[in-house]
Amino acid sequence: MSALPSDLSAALATLLHGVSRNDLAARAATMSQHYRGAGGSASVVRDRQDALAYALTRMPATYAAVLSAMREAALRCEAAPQSLLDIGCGPGSASFAAAQAWPSLQSATLLDANDAFLDLARDLTAHSGSSALQGATFVRGAMERVLGELAPADGVVASYALVELPLPGAVEVATRLWALTRQVLVLVEPGSRQGFARLKEVRSALIAHGARVAAPCPHDGVCLMQEPDWCHFSVRLPRSKDHRFVKDADVPYEDEKFAYAVFSRGPVTRAAARLLKPALDTKAARHVEVCAAAGIEQKIYPRRDKLAFKAARRLDWGDALEGVVPQR
Repeated sequence: MSALPSDLSAALATLLHGVSRNDLAARAATMSQHYRGAGGSASVVRDRQDALAYALTRMPATYAAVLSAMREAALRCEAAPQSLLDIGCGPGSASFAAAQAWPSLQSATLLDANDAFLDLARDLTAHSGSSALQGATFVRGAMERVLGELAPADGVVASYALVELPLPGAVEVATRLWALTRQVLVLVEPGSRQGFARLKEVRSALIAHGARVAAPCPHDGVCLMQEPDWCHFSVRLPRSKDHRFVKDADVPYEDEKFAYAVFSRGPVTRAAARLLKPALDTKAARHVEVCAAAGIEQKIYPRRDKLAFKAARRLDWGDALEGVVPQR
């Protein structure tokens, strides 16, 4: 399971000291209803308490999702980013994930249009174990308006940010983010049909601008995923006592569904194939659906083939399959 790093957990606990959990729970419920209705953050995260409610209930999940994507970026791309640009940073989830995945980071710039989020991100990063985050620069502004004022960075990330824009605007912003990217661009969106559809359009646009797809795709050809299916993944994260209370949840963990795409300017080492959904076990075999260079395929691992079946049993949703294929 992907838990918040100790420095972030400690900083968040300090900021939550003395804050009413009942008030946070009420605010979190309002936010959840708002987001389910496809609303953006601007109209629901209005002050410090709202930002804290978001951090307690959503930051662990967004951090886990972005860290999963960042680890793929670190694995698949020949890059060691020293500078980071975090677009639509919220409370800083993606920046903390980048610091974990890219120890080479030396500087970070965090952008958001929401003062409450920026103030919270500033307080949290000040207590980070990463010198890049401790000395981070913060920029207030809407991403679709201020990108032209930002300097390029080695690594650029936008997590749960493009969802706030209409599709044409999201494609335009992603194209501008690619122009600001010197090495690696990581995009993470909700694991919904709409989130995937947005990334699918962005993927096509960035390939046309020369981007190499590093993950999750095993190729940079036309995406063959067709409705009603959509490409998304899941990561499990633990819930703290406060997290469970505020979300009125009994289960000590939750599963965050997300969609992502990693783009590189340099060489990439793609997976030969990737599991698109949980495997299906029958009495005779394990069945998996994968995306491969040749397209979407169904693979069957009979129980009678003990070695192959044993290897297949170790595979989970989103895992790479059968080694990797260098792409240069």
